[in-house]
Amino acid sequence: MRPLVPLTDKFMGELIRPRGPANVPAVGSVAPDFTLPYAQFLSGPPEDRVEYGKTITLSALRGRPVVLNLTRIFSERVFCPNCAPHLYSLRAQYNEFVQRNVHLLVVSSTDLETTSYVAEVLRAPYPILSDPEWRVFTQYGMGSAMGAPLPGVFVIDAQGIIRWSWAAPFSPIFSPPNLAELTAVLDSLE
Repeated sequence: MRPLVPLTDKFMGELIRPRGPANVPAVGSVAPDFTLPYAQFLSGPPEDRVEYGKTITLSALRGRPVVLNLTRIFSERVFCPNCAPHLYSLRAQYNEFVQRNVHLLVVSSTDLETTSYVAEVLRAPYPILSDPEWRVFTQYGMGSAMGAPLPGVFVIDAQGIIRWSWAAPFSPIFSPPNLAELTAVLDSLE
């Protein structure tokens, strides 16, 4: 049986040396590019399944806005208590993004196997990208606490420019942006 939380060197190092957000890319700057593998739940036919292992490159998505959601998942059994409801809300409101012709990307700090399990459990219609080395979290200036990166959300326009951002504070109490906040920002891009 896998441990509740994987006790990797990275986890242990970040557990004993927590840090708040720093060097978050400025609104108006070009979004840092990346390529990551992903998992995504696909509803049938022929049957429900999880597609995983393909990659997404952020810059390849230019031409349409992107909501980049960096989320805090410790393992397939332990989600951040603030992030889990946010992920379920994104799933429930996914059509709001589809109607606006927006790419919704969720980045997790878990390995691809765990990420694919999370995609299945969440029945996530959006891709969940796997970033176990926290490269994207670091590029986007997220801090860490309790052995996992802090979450953040970025709205990126069709030209690849960051138009709005939110980084979780170095605190156990925070609220990720709600759908109304995100759709208001997206609607202002038009």
